[in-house]
Amino acid sequence: YILSESYLPQPKPLNSIFRVLYKLLPIRVRSFLFMLFQKIKLSLFKVSHKQTFPKWPVDPCIDLLREVCWTAAAQLAKVQVHSPEIRGKKIAIITHDIETGEAVANFDEIRKAEKKYGCDSSWSLVSNRYEMRDTRIRHLLNDGCEIINHGYTHDGLLPYLSQRDIQSRLRHLTKRWPFLEGKVQGFRSPQLLRNSRLSQQVNKVFKFDLSVPDSEKLSTMGLHTGCCTMFPFYNRQGTLIITLTMPQDFYLQYVYNYSGEKIEVTMKSKIDYVSNCGGVIVALFHPDSYMWRNKNSNETFDKVLFHIRKRGYIFSTPTKLYEEIRSLMCAASA
Repeated sequence: YILSESYLPQPKPLNSIFRVLYKLLPIRVRSFLFMLFQKIKLSLFKVSHKQTFPKWPVDPCIDLLREVCWTAAAQLAKVQVHSPEIRGKKIAIITHDIETGEAVANFDEIRKAEKKYGCDSSWSLVSNRYEMRDTRIRHLLNDGCEIINHGYTHDGLLPYLSQRDIQSRLRHLTKRWPFLEGKVQGFRSPQLLRNSRLSQQVNKVFKFDLSVPDSEKLSTMGLHTGCCTMFPFYNRQGTLIITLTMPQDFYLQYVYNYSGEKIEVTMKSKIDYVSNCGGVIVALFHPDSYMWRNKNSNETFDKVLFHIRKRGYIFSTPTKLYEEIRSLMCAASA
């Protein structure tokens, strides 16, 4: 019930209803309006003094429940409980959602920062919103990075379309860039909007989905959302959900209005928590200039990568993680 976020009401968000306006407004205007709407929500929430679920930045309920059940079962069976880490490895995944064409100008700088720490990152492409040369995408692939499908236009409409239209949009990426056929195994929903209708169609095209946060507040989905686990899991449709376990840089900066120092502290605190419970670190940094050209963002990005390595993590890609999990499942079945 919690993993599938069945507790969430799922009305269409305003930006999906007024999608034409959303597409026409400049990114900075949209960011300001989004921040304004979320602050109104927060103000109403504070007045109401209601308890919220899931807690942010961490709600440990699912992972605690799993630990209690497995520990009790292991004691009864008189076997040793092993680390939840995947084959003894702490795995971290760095992702970038490319929402505007101007992000291309920042690719080289971002990759330079990542290579210092041996990081092969994943880049999510919107298939019908901006121009991007084949050579830029091929360069990322040749550099060891992975491409993820990030929808069609980022208009917030995808989960609410007919099944046929959802399928058409999901498959458009490889029509736009045919050389990506067979190379794109994963999906992240635009604006992290999600429902069961979309999940059913995602399962027909992709092996894994990176659209679900463990805990998030003031998102387009509601005041508080998330699946409350630091570990990947299979949903009801059979798709591997690779949980977004780190707070989004956009929310920290533009919605919560954190200073650079507070963003760094929040990020490091979450890294420490995920590390202590043996979970997978999945982080989302937007490469668009409205984020990357901010000096605090650049410095924070480097410090976050450093802290991840300091905690003993190795950087991987979603497909490699998926293959590790499939291999473990096959070994367990044997």
